[in-house]
Amino acid sequence: MISKLIVYTVLFVMALSPAISNSNVESDPPGETSDPVVQIESEYKALPIDDYLKSPLLELEIGSSYSSHDYSNIAKELANRYPEIISYNTIGYSHDKKEIYSLVMTKNASEMVAKSDFNVARMHYYIEAGVHGRETVNPAILIKQIEDYATDYYKDSHIPNFNLQEILSKSVLHFVPLVNPDGHDLSKFGPDSVITPSAREMLLGIDDKNYSQWKANIAGVDLNKNFPDFHLDRQSGILEDKWQKYPGSFFSSVPSGEFYPGSYAGSEPETKAVMNYMASYDFRSYVSYHSRGDLVYYEYMWYPDSYRENALELAQITKNITGYRLISDTGKGSGYSTSYHVSISLKPSLTVETLPYNTALPSSNKTYLQVYKKTWLLPLYYEALGEKKGYFPYRLYSDGQYVRDFPDKEYAEAIASSIGGKIFEGSGVPEFIIE
Repeated sequence: MISKLIVYTVLFVMALSPAISNSNVESDPPGETSDPVVQIESEYKALPIDDYLKSPLLELEIGSSYSSHDYSNIAKELANRYPEIISYNTIGYSHDKKEIYSLVMTKNASEMVAKSDFNVARMHYYIEAGVHGRETVNPAILIKQIEDYATDYYKDSHIPNFNLQEILSKSVLHFVPLVNPDGHDLSKFGPDSVITPSAREMLLGIDDKNYSQWKANIAGVDLNKNFPDFHLDRQSGILEDKWQKYPGSFFSSVPSGEFYPGSYAGSEPETKAVMNYMASYDFRSYVSYHSRGDLVYYEYMWYPDSYRENALELAQITKNITGYRLISDTGKGSGYSTSYHVSISLKPSLTVETLPYNTALPSSNKTYLQVYKKTWLLPLYYEALGEKKGYFPYRLYSDGQYVRDFPDKEYAEAIASSIGGKIFEGSGVPEFIIE
């Protein structure tokens, strides 16, 4: 049986966290006293969009040169340029004290993020990148998507067939561009990229020295094996813990550049930051960009047909836009961020592999524009599907406050039982508070 510790520490926090900006997620890196910038504000509203088009903040043609610090600076400047629609939020810190952040795109962003009922005021969508260090192309892709979407908000002709003013008035796009800044920098720039003595000591203690092929964080933990993993056993009605019970072919028993899942589920600060972020919002879909394979992983065999049907629909859209092949789940492997999101929500969750299988990693400059042309509109198609599908009928409340909805009643009730919550059936937009 899944331990109550996992369920209560994750799902109960989920129930009580109205928004990540108001949560208690390591607002300062351990041992540091500086205050992070949680929301970037700016006094100006009139945007010289044509001037911005002539001087973009991120240039895909030089993507291989960007460090995690470069990306965070660009992200902050995007929030400065477009304060009406972009909120920059610090959600955690890596072992090497590098910032993990989200960019939240919606109309009146700062005002909306501060609302206690933000979780139901608009529909939410999540896209992440940079979970694996050597998969360096995707953080740039996400940040460039944000820049282009902001441009279209003020100049609608920039993106044909989509109107960002309309989209951002009813929906929220959450981007976490770089989940693993330590691994990203190590793969690109080698051990000289490590900042803190404690992180250097971690790295020196790992036998694997193949830094250019590093997937893990600086502690040698593969973050995409480190997330809690459970499912509902239909016969017993119990949520079963399956973390690393079915590890698959790619596994390391010691810290390494790849495949080591960690000493326990959710052990790493990067994992915790993403878990807490998941806890704060009812994401209609959850997409994680990886590389390589030109593939979309979508069908998690441990979950009910109601989930699998919705996931296939999202995956098919991705295939139609990109040409990537769809791969169903074998049930092997464990600890993925996408699988964890499914386990707490039953919402469509995809892993999108954005480069051909034989691409050398870290990838060269020419791959950045190639990937971008295939993927840059995907979040907008995901939003359109979420708007079409609407909310599911089984709504979880804890202490009278809305947490999230489910398409499957039995699964919803198992989750509710685990946290002491209650399921209400309904249609339309859920009430935030229910008596």
